[in-house]
Amino acid sequence: MKGKISRYTLLNDADRNWDLYNTLSGSLIRITEKDMQNNIKALLTQKNQTFICDLSDPFFLTLYQNGFILPADEDETISVLNMYEQNVVNTKLLKVFPIVTRQCNFRCRYCYEKHENKHMSAETFTNISSWILDLLYNRIFQQVHINFFGGEPLLGYDKIISFLKQLNSGLSRIGIDTEQNSFGMTTNGYLLELDKFIELHHYGVKTYQITIDGTEEKHNTSRPLKNGQKSWAKIIENLKQISLTDKDFEIIIRTNYDEEILTDQLDFFNFISKTFDSRFSVYFEPIKRLGGEKDDELKVVNELEEIVVAEELFQAICALGLRNTTLDYMYGPCGKVCYAAESGSFVVDYDGTLKKCTLALDDDRNTVGVIHDKGYEIDSKKHAPWITNSFINHAQCRECKVLPLCFGKKCPKAFVINELDNIRCDTDELMVMQYMHVRS
Repeated sequence: MKGKISRYTLLNDADRNWDLYNTLSGSLIRITEKDMQNNIKALLTQKNQTFICDLSDPFFLTLYQNGFILPADEDETISVLNMYEQNVVNTKLLKVFPIVTRQCNFRCRYCYEKHENKHMSAETFTNISSWILDLLYNRIFQQVHINFFGGEPLLGYDKIISFLKQLNSGLSRIGIDTEQNSFGMTTNGYLLELDKFIELHHYGVKTYQITIDGTEEKHNTSRPLKNGQKSWAKIIENLKQISLTDKDFEIIIRTNYDEEILTDQLDFFNFISKTFDSRFSVYFEPIKRLGGEKDDELKVVNELEEIVVAEELFQAICALGLRNTTLDYMYGPCGKVCYAAESGSFVVDYDGTLKKCTLALDDDRNTVGVIHDKGYEIDSKKHAPWITNSFINHAQCRECKVLPLCFGKKCPKAFVINELDNIRCDTDELMVMQYMHVRS
């Protein structure tokens, strides 16, 4: 067979052990033998050239089966377009992010939200349930994932429970097994006492993202309560109580870091590894300026610092045996596509308006429809810019080795709201290889 090297192949040869990763297939191979490394190097020097590929040779067969070698006449652009259409545009998974309230019981120093006393009514929850059931009953979507958001969603706990009862009853009525769907919540964890967790679990809420910004002192400075009081100890106690149950769940402990929080981050990861079991995983992101009142006061890390930090944290996570399912997902095919770019993903604001992005709730360009007591409406002209394939028109994207991870859609807000022509992603390739090297 005449073959060629996939354009989405990355090689990390900075160590004694080499790592070969393909962002389109998601295949990762560690190469330890010197002869094999020489063979790989020889192949990669033939970039954009064809060569004879003997599939009876285990070396070539392995590379072919894992997507590193392709038939010479295969057009990978078509494969990328098909993946985008299948997983982003024509997805059968409906994602719903109800903004239960705009209010919050925390006052995080980097928060971008306005903390308004606007709360989703019981009637709006009922309309959302009817909308979801209609879409599933008519087979427009086959599954639904709901992630309760805010503000702090647990401020509307009673309404959430009533909604879940109503929705689960409706799913049963139309013959859809609740287990086919998934419910989660993004919460600060302060109000997630054991009794609430158990009741939410009973109605299907089994996945949580809870932000804890490092050790107690760092977190309390970064994420105090609305009245200025400390929050770390209560959150940790809630999680300890939850960990004593035999329930199946996943709690993703997220840390938003800056230089100050990082000083104790390894100690914090060590605490997590000793305190919680494998139902808890970790995730980290640098603090960003997202339009909050205190943006000018934030000391954010730059892209180069982020690379150094990421490598250190990757290694610490792996060394401690911590789970990092979010990171595993993000560094695989489609993993960096923002939810706002998916055709079946909608933020439902407290008043029933349908939006795409949680970071621009009050921008009119973000409002693409509305749910009301008589049904729902979607403005296809306003929806289209969020989901339209744009990477094919950008030379920067077309030539990018990590295109299958994001398809140029890691932040559609940058194009629709900020009106940028492209997003700089110069460090993405290096970050991917760093993570894959540590993971392998």
